[in-house]
Amino acid sequence: MTTRRDILGRISARLAPLYGAREARSIALVAVSELSGLSASALLTDPGAPLEIAELDDILGQLAAGRPVQYVVGRTEFCGRTFAVREGVLIPRPETEELAAWIAQAETEAAALLDVGTGSGCIAATLALALPGAQVYAADISDTALETAARNCRALGAGVILRKADALSDLADVFPGPFDVIVSNPPYVPQSD
Repeated sequence: MTTRRDILGRISARLAPLYGAREARSIALVAVSELSGLSASALLTDPGAPLEIAELDDILGQLAAGRPVQYVVGRTEFCGRTFAVREGVLIPRPETEELAAWIAQAETEAAALLDVGTGSGCIAATLALALPGAQVYAADISDTALETAARNCRALGAGVILRKADALSDLADVFPGPFDVIVSNPPYVPQSD
């Protein structure tokens, strides 16, 4: 019989050389929680309970190859909501949650908001739900990102208008505005830009 402790230990041991023991344990908890449907507290409070995870070897191989746990399980948490993510759509960062929360709190009178480089749609959906009186628009150059954002917005019931646009060329043509807030949290922007 395989237990919760066995699975967590197996994943942690395999990932420790890559991430260190503490981070490996965190990744293992996220992965097992997402794949089993059990909360992290349930996994830890009854570690001897039996647990089977289909395709554990495949999942463990992906994690050991350095694939982010969010891509392995296909989702991530953002501002208390679950968002689908996949290759080609960046995983939202914790500071992005802070940005979305700050805008939702500071811009309560905003009528029109634009999220540039929406990715999974996490900022746009969060703002649409937090500011129901505002019209929220979102742009991305990637079809994969727009498909993922549309899926997330539908799943959450967030009314966001999504359009394909290149922030460096046709953004003003696709979204003529005016906007009260334009938000973007692009990754990996060189210091020179």
